[in-house]
Order: sequence, then structure tokens, then C-alpha cells
Amino acid sequence: MHNTVGVVDTDEESTCDLGESRLTSLESALASWFLTPKQVQVRADRYQYPVGCALRLQEHELRKLSEDQRP
Repeated sequence: MHNTVGVVDTDEESTCDLGESRLTSLESALASWFLTPKQVQVRADRYQYPVGCALRLQEHELRKLSEDQRP
């Protein structure tokens, strides 16, 4: 079982959100036999976009903390 939905990898020139692709809830939401490839992509995007935003906000807040304050 995973406790991580993704990580944020940053350097001086870019930020990359790396989502966990093997999430059971996402897999089950995309597993319907009745979905077209376009519908699968729309569902995946609707999940991944807010998760990516939340990961970036979390990373931003963590950077404000000193090492001994981080969870």
C-alpha cells in the first residue's frame, strides 16, 4: 500500500510533479469498459491536476520550515 501520491522535484530552472501511477483509486476510476480513450484521459487529468497543485503547495510550505521542524 502506498502512502505517497507523488513528489515535487525542483531545480533552479523547473518544477516537476511526479505522480504515483499505481494508485488503486485512480486505477479503478479509469478501469471502466465503457470509457473512450479521451474520457480516460479527461478523468486522469481531473485527478492529476489538483493533486499536482496540492503537492506544489505542500512543497512550498515545507521549504519555509527548518530541517528540525519538518515532519
